[in-house]
Formats: sequence, C-alpha cells, structure tokens
Amino acid sequence: MNIFAIFNSMRHDLDDVEKLEREIEKIAKGRVFLTASEVAKMLGISHSAVCYYCQKGYIFAVKTREKNGKWLIPKTSLIEFFLRSNTFEKM
Repeated sequence: MNIFAIFNSMRHDLDDVEKLEREIEKIAKGRVFLTASEVAKMLGISHSAVCYYCQKGYIFAVKTREKNGKWLIPKTSLIEFFLRSNTFEKM
C-alpha cells in the first residue's frame, strides 16, 4: 500500500496520525526502526530516493557503522516526515 495515497487524502488531526501509525506498524511488526528498503516499498519510491532523503535530512535516520552502512529509519521519523509535507510532489 502506498502511504502517500493515504496521507494525501487526510487532514492533519489525531485520527489521521493514528491511522498512519497503524499502517507503519503493519510493516514494522513491533520494531522501532525500518530499513530504507521497507520505507521505499511503503512509499512507492526507489531505495535510492529514500537514502537521498535520509542523507539530506528530509527523513531523520541513522546510518549503521558497517561498510556501506544501511539507513535505519525510526517509525516516528516517518510520521514527522508526513506531517511536514502536504504532498510528496512538494519534496
């Protein structure tokens, strides 16, 4: 499911945020962090686009220390990202 489709049809109120949290939790399954690949699939965009957003700070994330480190994105960071942007096209 493309989360942007859900978000773009919402007003920013508590019920909408709770709906977003439920959709994110379906992917996270109890984990605090999502991978860039999971976020890309959820948003319907490329993995490299998610990494770019993380690198530029549009989506708060942490990068692992290993060689070619992976981006780990807190669930709360995605909610903040949606609340800051009305539509994906504005990014």
